[in-house]
Amino acid sequence: YDHFMLISCISENNKNLEKFCFFIESTIRIQLINLIIENINLRYTHLWEEPINKCFVESEKKFVEKMENGSICKLWLVGIEMEEKTKELNESIKVENFSEEIRERIPKIFKNNGNNIQTFYLSQNDLLLFD
Repeated sequence: YDHFMLISCISENNKNLEKFCFFIESTIRIQLINLIIENINLRYTHLWEEPINKCFVESEKKFVEKMENGSICKLWLVGIEMEEKTKELNESIKVENFSEEIRERIPKIFKNNGNNIQTFYLSQNDLLLFD
């Protein structure tokens, strides 16, 4: 894959993390199907089954055990294959919109409990820099 999305499920404690992230994981699958249907240049996506129990700090491009505020995370990596080799993702595939669409589906019970979702774009070269 030349393109990747890193999807981060964030919560203030373990109890909330498991329940919230279970919901997020099932919603990711639905959103990936929608993404393929809506984007003619996207061949397929691959969601790695095993989540990573770490947080991603975008500004430093590194993984950490906890965020500075003490929040804990679970990450999923999604490989994206486009129809043609391209250096940039098609304009219609906006990574920020992906997490926003998931956020809109979050039930009230999970809102305002320190739960959040973030999505990051990573290139193949970015992944090579990580441990």
